[in-house]
Amino acid sequence: MRLIIKMIKETIAYFWGSKDIGEGLPNKRAHIRLEGKNMTASVNGIECSVVNWGHGGVLLDASNCNIPLTDDDVDLTLKLMQDGEVMTLKHHGHFLRKDDKGVVVKLAPVDSISKTQINRMVDAALADSFISSQAA
Repeated sequence: MRLIIKMIKETIAYFWGSKDIGEGLPNKRAHIRLEGKNMTASVNGIECSVVNWGHGGVLLDASNCNIPLTDDDVDLTLKLMQDGEVMTLKHHGHFLRKDDKGVVVKLAPVDSISKTQINRMVDAALADSFISSQAA
């Protein structure tokens, strides 16, 4: 529900050109972040849970994966389980940091095929979030 409220506030701020219409706004992120529910990431062959993700990057749960940060560039595979189907996106990224919140991987710019796939994943996650919010 918080995600939906945040999206509505960001939409209003965009159209009104407002500087501040609520907590946490304006959002300095280039892309909206989605919960990592039902998503895992395989980074250089190591499986990790996803805390949150978006078009621009992924926050991995550092408590359940031990990724050596020896390489700046990484190959990763995002897997989203949705209605019994697994959506997969193989892509490249770059380690930004590792801290108490997790491991942050910035995604490389996507080509048109990857963009279509990640948009399908975003749509599925938003639909799931909306359905969950209505069930309460």
